[in-house]
Amino acid sequence: MKTIYLISLLILLPVFSASAQKKHSFFLNTGYTFNKSIKLNEEVVKNSQGLLFNFGGVKKLFFYKGNSFELGFALKTIFTSGQVDDLRFNATTLRITIPVRFVFPVNKNWQLATGILFQNNEDLRSLDWKLRNKYDWRYDVFGEIKFYFKEDWFLTASANVNLQKIPDPFFINDPKAAFSIGIGKSVLIINKKKKARKEKRKQKRHKKKNKL
Repeated sequence: MKTIYLISLLILLPVFSASAQKKHSFFLNTGYTFNKSIKLNEEVVKNSQGLLFNFGGVKKLFFYKGNSFELGFALKTIFTSGQVDDLRFNATTLRITIPVRFVFPVNKNWQLATGILFQNNEDLRSLDWKLRNKYDWRYDVFGEIKFYFKEDWFLTASANVNLQKIPDPFFINDPKAAFSIGIGKSVLIINKKKKARKEKRKQKRHKKKNKL
């Protein structure tokens, strides 16, 4: 699992560094996830809950009157537990998450966001990438509050819930609802080659103007 996290980080870094977009951000959050009522083999699962850790990055794609549309990529680990009759169980699973976010600034420090969180519904290590099972992927609706407390550093609080009609066993390792808090940093990454080309074009226009 540590290897998968390392590979994810190595993938994220070149993706972000290859772009000249104004802002990107990395985030790390943790939270509590739970099921209110689910069944396994017709038996009620009690105390179905878990602890999650989520690490990833987000890229702003479009801006309009201060609002923005963002697309992200992250890895989420969930440590869950529950009880069926007198039998207790624990499980650990790894998921890829792709947040699609719409961000609405309130003021300089506060932002609100909402959107959809796409993710695999089976553990990443056993996922059928040919998507032959219609339940292999799921989407959660989420809401988020973001507070910038120091320059580009921010804190987040978010909640998400799954509203699809998916068989209960799929929620054993990744429950229906979750609350999380986290920290992140917005970064300005400049593509040096693109910047050099832009400066060269600017100099050519300036020379042409002086000739006229």
